[in-house]
Parts: sequence; structure tokens; C-alpha cells
Amino acid sequence: MPDLGAYSFFVLASYGMTILVLLGLCILTVSQYRSAKRKLAKFNEN
Repeated sequence: MPDLGAYSFFVLASYGMTILVLLGLCILTVSQYRSAKRKLAKFNEN
């Protein structure tokens, strides 16, 4: 791992926040996909 010096906390915190945002977007996308799939299945039944 490269030596980040005085900025190591900020760089690692930025990486951590980026990972959290990407995971949140993935979870949101999967949730919306499942919701849309259920609504379409209900619509096709009628």
C-alpha cells in the first residue's frame, strides 16, 4: 500500500464512502427490479 502521509485518513474515508454509495445503489437497483417484476406479473395475470 502506498504511503499516503497526512492524507491517509481522508483517502481511506473517501474509498469507504464510495464503496458504501455503490453498495447502496446496487441494493436500490435490485429492490426496484424486484418491485417492477412483481407489478408486471400481477398485471399479466389479469
